[in-house]
This record gives sequence, structure tokens and C-alpha cells, in this order.
Amino acid sequence: MREIKFRAWDGKKMYYWDSVDHPHTKEITGTPYPKLFYLPMSFLVGDSNDMEWMQCTGLKDCNGKEIYHFDILALPMRFHGDHTLKPSTAVMQWEYDGWYVEDRGECGYSEMEIVGNIYENSDLMQIV
Repeated sequence: MREIKFRAWDGKKMYYWDSVDHPHTKEITGTPYPKLFYLPMSFLVGDSNDMEWMQCTGLKDCNGKEIYHFDILALPMRFHGDHTLKPSTAVMQWEYDGWYVEDRGECGYSEMEIVGNIYENSDLMQIV
């Protein structure tokens, strides 16, 4: 089972959530599962309704870095059937029931590189 991770953007700063290592982590008791922990994000960032939330996909880029929703990925030259696609950038998105990168062709996620995200690096959306 993969670990579920989130990060949040408040318009100025990106917050990463690591509940186990935070001093205000609380243990959930009264369940059949051992060692369940949580940390209210509202403790870290105030009113969480003002945040843009992004989930970790569980996928990693060519450098072993975890890919999150709305990350901008640099795609190398790749093939799509009998067509060659030029290097470009694309955004990791959720569509219906799975993670999706437009025009990835036959390129695996481990061949892509995270170059930023849409909140901190929107200028990279069309640049490789």
C-alpha cells in the first residue's frame, strides 16, 4: 500500500505534510490498526479552505523525486505510434480515475523530470 501524501499552496508558500515527524502529531486510538497518526493541516497553515491542495501521485521522476498533482514535467523527445513528439512540458493532472500527463506518448514517468509546479513556476508551462 502506498503512503498518501499531500502538499498545500497558500499563494505565497508551499507546505509539505509529514505528520510522523512533526511535534504536534497525534495518535489515533481505538482502531484495530496500530500506530495511526495525524496532524491537522490547519495547525500548520491556518484556515485550510484558503489552500490549493495537491496529492502525491506515488510516481517518481527521472531523479527519484515524488510527482505531485499540478507538477510541471519536462518530457524528452518521445514516440507516439509512428509520430515523434518534440521535447515539451506538461502538467500532472487527475482525470476521471487516474493520473494523466497530456501528450506523454510512450514516455514513462521515470523518463520525465519535475521542473516546477503551476503555482510557483507557471512560466515553465510551455518552456523546456
